[in-house]
Amino acid sequence: MFFAGGRDMSGAAPVKTIGVLGSCLAGTTAVLLSLDYRWVRINNAAIDRSDVFVRNFVRQAPMPSRDLVEMLLAVKPEHAEAAAPIFERMFRSGVGRLELPPATRPLIDNLANERFDVLLLDNQYDTYNIKATYRSLDGKLDFEFSFPLHWCEHFERTRDQFDFAPRLTPEESARNWAEIVRYLQNAQPQARIFFFCAPSATIEHDADRRARAEAFEPALRAALGAAAVEIVPPLFVPRALTKLPDDPEHFDLPVYRALAGRVFSTVFMRQPADGGADAG
Repeated sequence: MFFAGGRDMSGAAPVKTIGVLGSCLAGTTAVLLSLDYRWVRINNAAIDRSDVFVRNFVRQAPMPSRDLVEMLLAVKPEHAEAAAPIFERMFRSGVGRLELPPATRPLIDNLANERFDVLLLDNQYDTYNIKATYRSLDGKLDFEFSFPLHWCEHFERTRDQFDFAPRLTPEESARNWAEIVRYLQNAQPQARIFFFCAPSATIEHDADRRARAEAFEPALRAALGAAAVEIVPPLFVPRALTKLPDDPEHFDLPVYRALAGRVFSTVFMRQPADGGADAG
């Protein structure tokens, strides 16, 4: 199959490029877009906390070196493999490469140098992840992060060096994501942005988290104002299409495939203004 100007010569729809900022909610949807529609994933950025992302990446606050962070946190050997991708996305040199080929360039580089047609965002991690701040002796090595500290060798002995922030309120999360959206629109003004609001229907045993998820969509709409973002409301799917009761984070694959179909059809929907489909 040959391609010319983003369109294959058989007349199929133009190939689109995708970036992800969020969790598996947006990430798995992007995988299905690549498998079912042959779109190309340029980056996949897991956003453990939107406030940490804003501080470290949007506002580019100083961070200590990765070597120093790994030394300070000192992950137990049995958790080293799982911790590696979390360390990777703490730094501008690594964020955006999750589950992509080793040669993938970081999100920050690609936002500056590549073209994204579609950006998929979601707030699922914001509904439950906490944040820690490491406090150094002179304040020069302070840094914020979201990381499972129970994986760390010396946490119990050093916990007085860490301050902990509560889970984000819906309004705080929404303001952070609105700032991220503005950042993305400045870097990639042509990109269509889709925001998948985290569902509450799969959260059975945490009433506070469920309430945070339910309150997020109106908070996001208020924070975004007139910004051009396609907001996908929280899904309320049949229980049989979830991973309940054990897993409140994931749906069955057909649900992500349906989300991918919604993104695809929205991007290529006939536009009333010119009477034609999106030509890429």
